[in-house]
Amino acid sequence: MDSWFDLSVPVVTGMPVYPGDPRVEVTRALTVAEHGVNVLRLHMGSQSGTHVDAPYHVDESWPTLDDLPLARFAGAAVVADVRGLAPRAPITPEHLAPALGLLGPRAAGILLLATGWSEHWGTDHYAEHP
Repeated sequence: MDSWFDLSVPVVTGMPVYPGDPRVEVTRALTVAEHGVNVLRLHMGSQSGTHVDAPYHVDESWPTLDDLPLARFAGAAVVADVRGLAPRAPITPEHLAPALGLLGPRAAGILLLATGWSEHWGTDHYAEHP
């Protein structure tokens, strides 16, 4: 791979979470000055911030993240540009077709969706993403 792109958001106290999910709290547990090491205490749900929805998230008979090979989460990617869609608009196969064509006949790559919704991160409007 020529380049790596970090798509994650920082995990911080009070960050946006899906309605009903546990709130995120990050507090200092240990310090170098007092304990010789810095350690943070984390309280958060598994769906907080940037994450992968494990198949198990929607069906208990499907695999958990630790059941999936790590190689599945890195590799060549193409971007489907779906910016400009209205809030809560469906993303249809027609929207994805141009990018899927770039993956090739085996479709062994990673498909990323660019919704432009990151500009709403930290606002109530963010949850209305396409």
